[in-house]
Amino acid sequence: MTVATIRTKDADTGKETLIRAKVQLNGAICRLSKSAVGYTRTLAYEDVERERTMPQVRKLAPDEVQVFPTKGKGQRKLVEEEYDAVLSDYAVGDYGEAMLEPDDKRLTVRNRLKAAAGRRQLGIDFRRTAGDMLRFKIVEPSTGSAAPVEPPVLVSSEPPAAPKRKGGRPKKSA
Repeated sequence: MTVATIRTKDADTGKETLIRAKVQLNGAICRLSKSAVGYTRTLAYEDVERERTMPQVRKLAPDEVQVFPTKGKGQRKLVEEEYDAVLSDYAVGDYGEAMLEPDDKRLTVRNRLKAAAGRRQLGIDFRRTAGDMLRFKIVEPSTGSAAPVEPPVLVSSEPPAAPKRKGGRPKKSA
């Protein structure tokens, strides 16, 4: 942003005035002109030739497509399949134990087992254990929300209390 002082001359009266304006030039020429509302800024962009290029695109022949090597499975997908294979032997009501390796994190293994159970449309409950062991039970999948509990309706013979005032400084009384 540049602050510029511009000298203008009114065509009708011949009176000269100075205008201070903030002008932003981004490779453009800026002109200020007087209008009925005030001064308006008009940008006249310099003629700049820009070459726009399009990438070259061609259709592949069927024999060229066979040449591309297929990418193997990623690390996450492989770990996911391992946990899915472990839980494939379990049915609802079965219990299991997972012995953690020294470099395994308890929460990570727990989350992976939970995700694998979810992919098999099963639920999993973990039991409290100490050390490097996780105990769990395979259960029916939960729907995520239990039946809503409605608060009991209270009936009172007293009139309702006045609404609570907002905090802050009290208003002045005349």
